[in-house]
Amino acid sequence: AWPGEECNAVDRIQAICAAAEFATHLDLAEFHDHRVDLVAAQCPQRVFDAFPRAAAAEEHRILLDNMQFQVWYLTDPLTYGAVNETHAAFLGARKEELEYKNKLSLPENYVIEAFWRGNEALFKGKVVQIEEWVPHFSGEDRCIFIIKKPIIGENGKVTSAVCSAEDVTERKRAERALLESQEQIRIQQLKFQEDLLLSIIQILELYDIYTRGHSENVARYSSLIARKINPDPDWVKQVYWAGLVHDLGKMLVPTQVLNKPGRLTDE
Repeated sequence: AWPGEECNAVDRIQAICAAAEFATHLDLAEFHDHRVDLVAAQCPQRVFDAFPRAAAAEEHRILLDNMQFQVWYLTDPLTYGAVNETHAAFLGARKEELEYKNKLSLPENYVIEAFWRGNEALFKGKVVQIEEWVPHFSGEDRCIFIIKKPIIGENGKVTSAVCSAEDVTERKRAERALLESQEQIRIQQLKFQEDLLLSIIQILELYDIYTRGHSENVARYSSLIARKINPDPDWVKQVYWAGLVHDLGKMLVPTQVLNKPGRLTDE
């Protein structure tokens, strides 16, 4: 019940505090349910005014705690502000063990350097982005993409910073698997090409009796010379294959010409 006008100031102040405390424990629907009672009890307007702000703050907290992204605030380069449940869970901690704590006072297993890296530049007004593999509290390494943004006050100086981190481990693993798959396809294609060329060389040796072993010898000596000129293995390999296939054009020459005994005639 709300005290009447005859009550002293202390009673009224206590009643205001009690009403405000009562209001802050209500959700929005409950507040509206009790609004008639509060009005009937002559609850001051400031209690009604305070509730939406408290409700909004609570809604923001609930939203933050239910985000998949990690979110935390910094009050200075070495001090946490508020943190959400996802960030605390990644470290194997409770929110209360991190919030408004200085980095130097935290247990060692709660400190991952990637989360603190770049804070000096951050509090000089720079946006910081970091992607790094870091240890999860479970012992597994996870890839984290971190964005830190400064909050600029009315005086133009950084007052605090808001940071967020996304766990991109599965994306990175998928990208790595795709690259490995593409590399395997590339290797298989190269092997197919090499096997095809070797088969053509063998056909050429059957086609031209004077060519047997010649292409392999040219390829071997060419690669030895190439290695002396330029040791780059890719270039040496290209020279080797050039030497191996340099006589393929002979397959377009009639066999009676290629394998003719003695010297060639004008015809």
